[in-house]
Amino acid sequence: MKLYSKLFCMIFIVTSIIYGCKKDGAKTATTDIYVAGTANNKATLWKNGVATQLAGLNSTAIKIAVNGNDLYVSGSVSDTGYTYNSYCAYWKNGVITKLNEGSGYGVAVNGHDVYVTGYIINNSGQSIAACWKNGALSTFGQGYVYGITISGNDVYMAGVTTGPNGAAIATYWKNNIPVTFGYGIAVDIAVQGSDIYVAGSYNDTSGYWKNNVFVPVSGFLAGLNSISVSGNNVYLTGSELVSGIQYATYWKNGIATVLTNGFAIYQIAFSGNDIYLVGYSWTGAESLHGDLLWKNNTLTTLASGSGGAYYAQGIAIVNH
Repeated sequence: MKLYSKLFCMIFIVTSIIYGCKKDGAKTATTDIYVAGTANNKATLWKNGVATQLAGLNSTAIKIAVNGNDLYVSGSVSDTGYTYNSYCAYWKNGVITKLNEGSGYGVAVNGHDVYVTGYIINNSGQSIAACWKNGALSTFGQGYVYGITISGNDVYMAGVTTGPNGAAIATYWKNNIPVTFGYGIAVDIAVQGSDIYVAGSYNDTSGYWKNNVFVPVSGFLAGLNSISVSGNNVYLTGSELVSGIQYATYWKNGIATVLTNGFAIYQIAFSGNDIYLVGYSWTGAESLHGDLLWKNNTLTTLASGSGGAYYAQGIAIVNH
């Protein structure tokens, strides 16, 4: 009897261990969707649709960067509630760091280094293209810096500088060294291997540069906001005019997908086979605005209202 009892106990223990291992191995991956934007003129961060207000009146949250367990959001804040007294800022896990007077746009993180792009206001009231590294300011003349990405140890930025006649010049920087394209605007930048992609407009035509060669996008574009490269596919976001009406639009290798339930798309993100988009809606007759999130072209309205600013502009997908 004792032998059978011991044998039963051993079988039970081994079975429990195997079952426990299988149970632990059966854990499914989870996905967190972070969206940065402005809701009723206040910087806001959504996690899986739940909103957290980052700052008070006339503040903005624009882009997101993730580094390990840390979440960074770029934007601007106003101590007085007036937009013309705004300051560039970023949040790390909800804690704000305020920089110079001006406005923040892009954010990127490389190891312990935090980069924020935007512009400052000089003593003459001019906008000066700017980038902060760990709070230390670098400037690049009159203009703006928008998108930023890091590839290896190289930092790439896209924006606008000002020509001798005051014209806007589409520009990108690699490690603070400028490359100019001519009359236009550069809004975002992506790097894949040795290829550099810059979205914007050139001589009033919207499109992107690949390794300094301009590729126009056909259609009646109202503007481009971002560029992303996934595998062999180039994605652009923005808006297009259809029969005189502006609609949220994204392009895959130059082919447009028009979403008639939105006004503009600001950014795109990917998770597996899923495509996520953020943007906003605007109903002019009612002055009704909304922060929008699409998953595979299916719309979720994060926030909406009238009489205030509602723009979802940044997105990050975190898989666990």
